[in-house]
Amino acid sequence: SGTVYLSRLTLDLSHPSTQRALRDCNDMHRNLMRALPKRDSDALRAEESLLYRLLTVQGRPSLYVTSRSLPDWSLVAGVDLWQGTAPVSFDNLHEKLSLGQKLRFNLITSPTKKERRESKLSARVFLRDENERLDWLKNKADKHGFSILRVVEKEQRHIHGIRQGAQIDYTGIVFDGELAIMDIDAFWIAYTNGIGPGKAYGLGMLMIGRI
Repeated sequence: SGTVYLSRLTLDLSHPSTQRALRDCNDMHRNLMRALPKRDSDALRAEESLLYRLLTVQGRPSLYVTSRSLPDWSLVAGVDLWQGTAPVSFDNLHEKLSLGQKLRFNLITSPTKKERRESKLSARVFLRDENERLDWLKNKADKHGFSILRVVEKEQRHIHGIRQGAQIDYTGIVFDGELAIMDIDAFWIAYTNGIGPGKAYGLGMLMIGRI
């Protein structure tokens, strides 16, 4: 299943690097990649399975980050390990998953569909209908080895950035609910690689907990 590390970070809001990263998802991605050994491209981001989730904890922004390599956060300006806790390895977690196991989950992802434009090039379009978004999530769950037992939409978030002069825009939906594992290996791949588009930009990290 391969080693995956989880880091929990606090952000120094007074640091210019943090301020830039919070305004630009591509800048955030580039900052986080600096903690990893010689990782500086989309292909290597995928190889690292780098995912992050921006949360507010006790009124302050914090980050959860997963990666295949052990990160060195001293290389990234404006971030600190939460309460000095070192990155933890998920090595034993895969063995603790069981068929039919029920878990709480929280996921921010961007439900989209491909739409053909006049130029005949297809583009990803955000699903504006809530029922369509829930169908999209259930289809993803089927593909990724779990079933949705209960789910609600908590909020929408807008993610922006600029990459090589082009605008990055995602509308993320925060889903919260309960799931059951139907295929342990497929679920593990989803858990470590993320779900949906925009995984380099703070989308797709499946957060789970005991019910």
